[in-house]
Amino acid sequence: MTAEPGSPVGLTHCERCGHPMLTQAGFCEACGAAVSTPVQDEQGDRHHFVRAPASWVAGVCDRGQVDRGNEDALALAATEPQGSHAALVVCDGVTSAPDSDVASLAAARAALAILAAPFSKGLGGQESAVVAAGRTFDRAIREAQTAVMREAERHSVRAGACTIAGAVVSGPVVWTMGIGDSRVYLFPDDGKPRMLTTDDSMAEILIAAGVPRADAEDTPIAHTITRWLGVDAPNLDPHARRFELTGPGWLLVCSDGLWNYASDERDLADAFAGVRAAEASDDPLALAEGMVRWANDLGGSDNITIALARVG
Repeated sequence: MTAEPGSPVGLTHCERCGHPMLTQAGFCEACGAAVSTPVQDEQGDRHHFVRAPASWVAGVCDRGQVDRGNEDALALAATEPQGSHAALVVCDGVTSAPDSDVASLAAARAALAILAAPFSKGLGGQESAVVAAGRTFDRAIREAQTAVMREAERHSVRAGACTIAGAVVSGPVVWTMGIGDSRVYLFPDDGKPRMLTTDDSMAEILIAAGVPRADAEDTPIAHTITRWLGVDAPNLDPHARRFELTGPGWLLVCSDGLWNYASDERDLADAFAGVRAAEASDDPLALAEGMVRWANDLGGSDNITIALARVG
C-alpha cells in the first residue's frame, strides 16, 4: 500500500511502527507518530553515530530496536587535559511533532556552539561566575530555540519540537541545564549517585505531589512533557545549576531511551558499574557503547543517547 496523497514524499510506511497508511498531515493512522524527514549526520549514519572529542569525553546516539528513525541528537566538545572544559548536549525529538529529528539535531548543535567556549569568570568571585554562567546557558537555550524554529520554516509546515539536557565541566565545577525529560546524572567513584536535573513532565508533577517515583513513571501520562523547545514553547528558562565536584566520577547525560530502563539514580549507577566491569575499561566511548547495548538488550524501545565525561 502507498501513502495517501500529500504525505511525505518517498515514505510509504510509518517509521515508528511500520503501519502502511499515513494521513495527509503526515501522521500514522495506527500509532499517531509524526513522519519525520530522514536526516543523516554529516559524519555518518544518523541511526548510530558516535562522538569522542577528547580522551575523557565521548557519546553515542542510537536508533534503538523498535523505532525506524532516530529523533535523538548528540553534540559534544572538549579540550585536553581531562577536566579542563567540556560541553555535552543531548536532545530528544518529540514524537508527536513532525520533523523532530531535524529539530533535535539543530538544537543540539546550536546550544553546543555557545557552550563549547570556556565560561567567563565574570568580575570576580563565585557570585559573578554564577551570573556569567547563567547568561551563557540562557543564550544557549535561546539559540537552540531559534535554530529549531528556523529549521521548521525551512523543512516543514509545522514546527518540530525537542527536549534538551546539557552539562558543562569547568575544572572542579559542573553546570547543568534542562528542558523536558532528558537528564544529567553524576556517579562518583566514592559516594552516592545523583540525578542533577529535574524533569519537566507529568511524572515529575505527580512525584512532587507525593506519588512514589516508580508509580508516577508507570502512569500513561508519565512521559508527557510540560516544557520543550519548538513552537509554543511555554518557558525557556534553562534551569541552570552549579555543582562542586568533590572527587573523581562519571558525568552522564542521556535521553529517556536510556533511563527508561533504570530511572532511579542508584539503579542506573548499578547498570553503569556493571557495564564498566564488563568492559574492564575507563574509555568513555567503550562505556557509552556498552550502555547503549545494555538498553538495546532490554528492548531498545526508544532512541538511545548517552554522553559521558570522566570528571574530578
